[in-house]
Amino acid sequence: MLDLKTEYLRNSTVFMSDNVAFKTADDKVVSALVITHEVEQLPADFVLARYPEYLLGISPTTGLSANLAEAFETSKSSLAQIYDLSTLKSSIENGKSIHTVCKDLDCFTIIVKQSVKDQILALYSQGVNSSELGNLLKGFK
Repeated sequence: MLDLKTEYLRNSTVFMSDNVAFKTADDKVVSALVITHEVEQLPADFVLARYPEYLLGISPTTGLSANLAEAFETSKSSLAQIYDLSTLKSSIENGKSIHTVCKDLDCFTIIVKQSVKDQILALYSQGVNSSELGNLLKGFK
């Protein structure tokens, strides 16, 4: 669940494509995508909470099947072309882990709620500074 302060949505445009997004009056964009086994074509026995560890290079992919390891390495390489993976910030609090990488004012965040086993949330932000992103992330319950 996400609680947004009304200031985020005031004069914003909410739209849907593959994900749900909103664009603020000052051209900041935040979009969210729910990641599931089906969306990412992951094996049913894959522990979804480990997804950000492999995608962001926190954990090595050596224990995964060759196909799955290659998929994560390819995705990580694609992410590295957009974001600076060395900016990785991770936190664990209130039953959720949050992992964020950024480049300038563009960030990619993955939120894993430990009590939810079948989905995680990917959040993309453009033009949002670190303080605004931090305030937005406080809204996740």
